[in-house]
Amino acid sequence: LYRERNPGDLSDKTYDEARAFFTELPYIPPNGESVEIFLDRVRRAMDRILELESARNRKVALVTHGMFLRGFMHVCLGRDHMEVATWRNSCLTIADYTPEAGWNLSTLACAAHLDPEDAATNATGA
Repeated sequence: LYRERNPGDLSDKTYDEARAFFTELPYIPPNGESVEIFLDRVRRAMDRILELESARNRKVALVTHGMFLRGFMHVCLGRDHMEVATWRNSCLTIADYTPEAGWNLSTLACAAHLDPEDAATNATGA
C-alpha cells in the first residue's frame, strides 16, 4: 500500500523517456495505475495506519517517496495533487492526526538536518 504510483511499462524508462508518453493528462501508463487508483490506495494506506495504530496511541514514522507524500497531502489534507511541490531527498514532513481535528500538517519538506548551517531557510512551515 505504501509505495509510489505504479508506472507500469514505463518503469524501465528514464524520466525524459517517460515524459514523452505524457501527451495528455490525466495519463494512465500502460499496465500502470491511474491517478484515481493511486490516490485511493494512499487513502486506504493512511486509513490502515489509523486503524492499526491510533487505538494504541502510538506515534508512527512513515518513510515514503515524494509521490506518495503528494498523494497523502491530497487525500488527507485536501491539497491539489497537481500542486507543484519541491522537496529534497530525505526531507522531513510531519503530520499529526487526532480524531477530533483529523490530519494537521506542522512541517513540510524540512531539510534542516541536511544543511544545519542553513536551517532557517530550509525549514518550511506548512
